[in-house]
Amino acid sequence: SNALQNATSTYNEDGSYTKSDPKKIKEAYDKILLFDKGDFEFYRNYFVYLADIAEKTNDNRNRIKEFEKYFDKYLVNKESLIQNLDKIYDTGFDANALYYYDWKEFKNYHANLFNEISWAVVQDSKNQSYIKKAINWSECSLVLNKNNPFYLDTLAQLYYKDGQKEKAIETQMLAVKHLNDEAMEETTVNDIKETLAKMQNGTY
Repeated sequence: SNALQNATSTYNEDGSYTKSDPKKIKEAYDKILLFDKGDFEFYRNYFVYLADIAEKTNDNRNRIKEFEKYFDKYLVNKESLIQNLDKIYDTGFDANALYYYDWKEFKNYHANLFNEISWAVVQDSKNQSYIKKAINWSECSLVLNKNNPFYLDTLAQLYYKDGQKEKAIETQMLAVKHLNDEAMEETTVNDIKETLAKMQNGTY
């Protein structure tokens, strides 16, 4: 998986480089997935690869679909989330893949991943069929990192898109409440506050 992650180009002896074929990289990932040989490190690199492709193509659909498979297979839902993460952390798909992670880093990695995928659903109208699933993923991010204003902002916008407007406003108010204005970029702070105002006056 490390080789695949770094397979964007091959440097030649003359100092030039040859770009790798994205199709071949994807085929290699698909083969590992087919034989169910992916460990945690594989999935971590796989999601980095999918994020890079999504950025280049401006299309998150495949990234969301692949994350959904991972979540449904290993994590299931927020009620069993901690237990299932413990299972992965204690035994791993391959225990060696976790040697440089402590539990906090491992937990935060997944919290950020849940939020990134959920935010991709918020941003792209092509992914609206995933709204309800993204609500579950977003709620999971907050199980792992309570009162994170970025995660609350994501969840509030998902609630609003799902028609749960009162719940959305309550959640966005929490996001604003937990903002640390001094430690955050002014643009980000203003965006979260502006989103609340739009929800409240019906212009979201």
